Amino acid sequence: MKVERISLKHRDLLYPKLHQLDTVLSEYSFANLYLFRNIHQYEVMIDGEVFVKGITRDQQQFLMPIFKPEQKHLSKIKSLLGENEYLYPIPQEWQSPFQNTEFKIFFNEDDSDYLFRVDKLALFPGRHLSKKRNLVKQLVTEHQVESESLSNLNKPEAIAILRHWQQSQETENDFEECLEALHLLDELGLQGELYYVDDQPAGFVIGEWINQNCFVVHFDKADKSTKGLYQYLLQHFAQSLENHEAWINLEQDLGFPVLRQSKHSYKPDIIAQKLRIRK
Repeated sequence: MKVERISLKHRDLLYPKLHQLDTVLSEYSFANLYLFRNIHQYEVMIDGEVFVKGITRDQQQFLMPIFKPEQKHLSKIKSLLGENEYLYPIPQEWQSPFQNTEFKIFFNEDDSDYLFRVDKLALFPGRHLSKKRNLVKQLVTEHQVESESLSNLNKPEAIAILRHWQQSQETENDFEECLEALHLLDELGLQGELYYVDDQPAGFVIGEWINQNCFVVHFDKADKSTKGLYQYLLQHFAQSLENHEAWINLEQDLGFPVLRQSKHSYKPDIIAQKLRIRK
């Protein structure tokens, strides 16, 4: 068995395997695994199949299979799992081999990802999203808003936005991970958009296609004092994606009430549970 701390050298091994799994869960992304490697203490484990070993935010040890488990894998999985370890995060559609066995299946709601149809965020349709539409309308009426693709040329402006955003934060956040993402856009295969309000850098979005039908927004940062800007960022970015039949994953709320309320306010189409499976 080979176990190593995850590093950029593992991209060539993990990226194609993760992309082929065709799941919508945000952890199944090399960029996500690499950027949050310190929080989760990620290690790459190779024992015939490939796993990522880590620790959840609620301090539970887990193994993440970089393959879709089948009946033939259960004995190997059982031998690798310690008494207090889980398989995690397992998409709901992968649970069938574990049903009616000694394995126990459960989930933590705080882990769940919020998924939206691209056209929902692109249009903010219906009365439930009318407030979002009105905020965007007010923003573009009162200000000149422009955007350009995030690149190495305008990266310093995005970093300045991030540092300004950080000054207003009072709790633990993803500043360091987002800063590293900006520095490693090309190496991690990330893309994004930088937004200007009245010619001043004001916000950005960073994410990636984790498969052909799901784009994960890893980071969206903006000047909170500009009313309607966060709503504009999400709407405009969704409009810029060519596949309007696809999904946008805005990731989990981590159990933070403010974050949960914000994500629910966009009326998610799916709340994707991440199963924990224990022997």
